[in-house]
Amino acid sequence: MLFHLGRVQQQAEKILECPFCSVSKSRANVFILIVMAIDTVLPILEMTATSASVSVDGEVRSGRGEVVDLSQSRACLSNLSFVVRRICKVLLSASPSDGQLALAEETDRRLRLIIQLI
Repeated sequence: MLFHLGRVQQQAEKILECPFCSVSKSRANVFILIVMAIDTVLPILEMTATSASVSVDGEVRSGRGEVVDLSQSRACLSNLSFVVRRICKVLLSASPSDGQLALAEETDRRLRLIIQLI
């Protein structure tokens, strides 16, 4: 899952840095879709973070028994949080609806909480 979230992050960064993309309602809508894609997987990430345990050999395992690389997970989620905060700034300049900005801010808040759990 982290691989796919990393791809979402890369796409968001490309759009954020695009010199041809103007601040527009269409661009804001694309950013909301990105935020929604991130927000959709947050419950799974929360469950993984809260159900992780340390095995006898010292490996951290998810509730499904998969080995979890905590440093990689933290780095990925921190990068996503940074991207979502940048999206919030762009949305502010595009006059988003209250719901759009609230979704982006809430997604960032939840990402930071998950980072603290890991």
